[in-house]
Amino acid sequence: MHFRHAGNVGMNSQIYYPSLKASRRFTLRNLLILLTVIGIFTIISLKDIAEAQKKLDQIVNDIAIKIATAESMVAMIKTVDIYTRNIILIADDKVMHDELKKLQGARNIYDTAETRLETIFTLAEDRDQIKNIKELRTKARPMVNHAIELGLKNMDKDAVPYLLKEVVPANEQRLEALNGLIKRQQDLSKKIAEDIGKTHTRSRILIFVLGALALALGIIVFIFLPPKIRAYYEGPRDDEVIPRSWS
Repeated sequence: MHFRHAGNVGMNSQIYYPSLKASRRFTLRNLLILLTVIGIFTIISLKDIAEAQKKLDQIVNDIAIKIATAESMVAMIKTVDIYTRNIILIADDKVMHDELKKLQGARNIYDTAETRLETIFTLAEDRDQIKNIKELRTKARPMVNHAIELGLKNMDKDAVPYLLKEVVPANEQRLEALNGLIKRQQDLSKKIAEDIGKTHTRSRILIFVLGALALALGIIVFIFLPPKIRAYYEGPRDDEVIPRSWS
């Protein structure tokens, strides 16, 4: 005698759907793989952002300060030149001494910047250049002082040729050395900016990929996972129950 057994559908869902667990494991495995890939790409993207920020800080807090310091020295050399010429060309004693005070103020600014220059430049090439700049200053400053003395004594005929033949070339050497120091920092800043641009491009690509992966994850969760969860807990429909024979 044969009977059709319906039984408890919910209780026997695993019996009628032997592939359900495997299918669910397959979906969950895909989700875990996708989440792992998203996690890796997120870490890479965050690392790129941190590296770009580090390079940007280097430009703002290091290179910009070095350039500004060296440029202030360039400006003070030119300022001292102007005051020296004024002292030579002006005949009024009071005005000449006023210019002399301004000149000394510019020198103080220069000396402060030079001291700072020695502390913020660490590369051997830069430090060699700074040493050269100091030597050129040691050579040029007595020349400037001599030109000033000639100007204060109203010895224009001697002061002007000395200024043009001795002081100006000596100061041009200082300016050339400082400008070389500045140019190296500008070139470094340009290179770092290019690196930041490349990092930014790669980060944008990673963000786009992350968005695509997140969308794929959402689609998988939305389409595949809810039906499988419901099927697992509810079991098959009545018309899907496989009939069994009992004797």
